[in-house]
Amino acid sequence: MADPPGVTGISFHVYSLEDGCQRMRRCGYRSMEIWKDQLAGCPTPALRRQVRAFLGRAGLSLSALNVVGAEYHRPFGSPEEFAQTVAGLRGDIDLARELGVRDVLIWDGVRPREGLGQSRDWMLARLTDLLQDGLAYARQFGMRILAEPHPFTAAMDVAFAQALYDRLDSEHFGYTVDLCHYGAAHPRDYAHAIGLLAHRIRHVHLADGDLETSELHYPPGLGRMDIAAVLKVLKQVGFSGSMVLDLYSYPLPEEGSRQGIPHLLGALEFLGIPHSA
Repeated sequence: MADPPGVTGISFHVYSLEDGCQRMRRCGYRSMEIWKDQLAGCPTPALRRQVRAFLGRAGLSLSALNVVGAEYHRPFGSPEEFAQTVAGLRGDIDLARELGVRDVLIWDGVRPREGLGQSRDWMLARLTDLLQDGLAYARQFGMRILAEPHPFTAAMDVAFAQALYDRLDSEHFGYTVDLCHYGAAHPRDYAHAIGLLAHRIRHVHLADGDLETSELHYPPGLGRMDIAAVLKVLKQVGFSGSMVLDLYSYPLPEEGSRQGIPHLLGALEFLGIPHSA
């Protein structure tokens, strides 16, 4: 089945959920990753069902639940914080099930401040324990957990990301590669760093960046990144997953969409990923 052009819901986070969804649809999007905070005004299953019905009437489907930055997510904290993280991840898997989406997008874990004594091996063990529990739960429902490395999280270290993936159930786990994040973390060799993840990549957030600012996502073509080089690497490693446009914190999301959607469709075409315009 062809995937429609999609966007991260957080790209339109400055608007109410209703207004933002209507704007996304007018821009030409057919699907969205819903950001958990966009559901803050929907505390009950009944209200969330009404949101799903509204999206259906608007012609906008849900592709994933994005919980990156969840307050509970502290895998490198105290034992109590770790237990809360385990429970929180399971809760978000339940929320994704309720919304009818397969993928839960998380970040791996913000690196502890230097001097706290947590070694790389300790962090790897902590994340392995967390994700093994989450994946055992998600697997029952045919769902996946996709971790999105950021410049300040452990898995932006490519060797760490490789090791973590190789410890887990690869059918239900993988990485979301956000081009802006890799540009900020690896300004001289971001395409190479992305290529090293190879078959571990399940999903891509297409964005440009200034190679300095982690959370400023430019429309493709308006930043400093060589996106063509990244797409070439993705094609070389046989990437065949999903891709959406990410304009988080860009102040002109509708104008950015007009600039970005043709790039998104061109990228999908280049990679041979079926899509519907």
